[in-house]
Amino acid sequence: MENAQLLKDLKKANRELNIHKQGLTEKVHIAGEQLTTANKELVQRVNELATVNEISKAITSILDMDELLSLCLKEINEKLEVKHSSIMFIDEGGDSLIVKACHGYRSKQVLGKTPKIDEGVAGRVVKDKKPILVTDIRRDNRFNRSERPDYKTKSFVSAPLIAEGKVLGVINVIDKVSGESFCETDVNLLCTIAGQVSIAVENARLYEALEENCFNMVRSLAAGLEAKDPYTSGHSQRVTEYSSIMANMMGVSDKEKETLRHAALLHDIGKIGISELILNKTNKLNDSEFDTIKSHPSTGEKIIKPLAFLDDAIHHIRGHHESFDGKGYPDRLGGNDLPLLTKIMTVADSFDAMTSNRTYRPAMKTNKAVSELKRVAGKQFDTEVVDAFASSEIVRIKSDLEACA
Repeated sequence: MENAQLLKDLKKANRELNIHKQGLTEKVHIAGEQLTTANKELVQRVNELATVNEISKAITSILDMDELLSLCLKEINEKLEVKHSSIMFIDEGGDSLIVKACHGYRSKQVLGKTPKIDEGVAGRVVKDKKPILVTDIRRDNRFNRSERPDYKTKSFVSAPLIAEGKVLGVINVIDKVSGESFCETDVNLLCTIAGQVSIAVENARLYEALEENCFNMVRSLAAGLEAKDPYTSGHSQRVTEYSSIMANMMGVSDKEKETLRHAALLHDIGKIGISELILNKTNKLNDSEFDTIKSHPSTGEKIIKPLAFLDDAIHHIRGHHESFDGKGYPDRLGGNDLPLLTKIMTVADSFDAMTSNRTYRPAMKTNKAVSELKRVAGKQFDTEVVDAFASSEIVRIKSDLEACA
């Protein structure tokens, strides 16, 4: 009877032990699943931080806005594995968004577009200062696809670019390469990246403002030089205008146009070091005086050289008296050794000089000046540049005005 009772107690203890064992097994299983999930989340978080760190390192040292935006989107497309991305800035008026950069399959369709700030997803992001996630546009009641049957996007995220509490614009990512929809994790990651991009954009803007202030200071010196002489007043501004017209006609890039603008406005800055007695002399210059005049391109180079942001313009400032046949100064460069921007500026500079009054002669009429440019095309000037200027609207308008006068 005692043995039977002991056996009965043992069975009961075994049952209780099995129950505890099952409970412990379930707890170990749950803990294992939780640990696996936590590990996955940790790995994902580490990968996200690595992505943010890589993008941040790539963009923080860049101060050129176009280069910055292009690199930002390239990194985002690669690291987030998306098909398309874009950055939109609020325009100066504050009522529209401008697509400043895009990367991916829709780049040609959207670059430069200016949707109203009170319209669409991006406008809502700016207004609310909050990101918007669309997992599947086909099932999202906020969008009427019948209005845009050609719209192929399935899923996207838009996040605000905010610096010091001020909304600068919006960053968008569209469609994952994998075909999966975006999720809240993607939103959080994009918002983190947007914070880094905002800082980089604000730094680039501040640097641009600093550059512009330095440039305006030097430009004021050049303008002050021209103001002393009524015969050359406004010369640099007109050379800039003529150069811009030719640059537009000859397909020069936006960055090169900015370089040309800087060079044209400052091309005569070297004359600051030349006596007004020589600059305003009505008689023929002697050899020594002419050598002094010929020194102003290289003097201008020395004046501008400390301003690193004008590095691209320095060569054109130095070369604005070079000749296509290699007989100019100071380096006697010619032909293909002369950059296109320099060739453009030499034509603009000579045209304005011919059509402006000087101490030693009256101004030429536009048609006569253009004829003179054509006469020495292929020798002093590049024929292609002269032809472009001769066929420009500004020449026609000036000729018509002179005919009516």
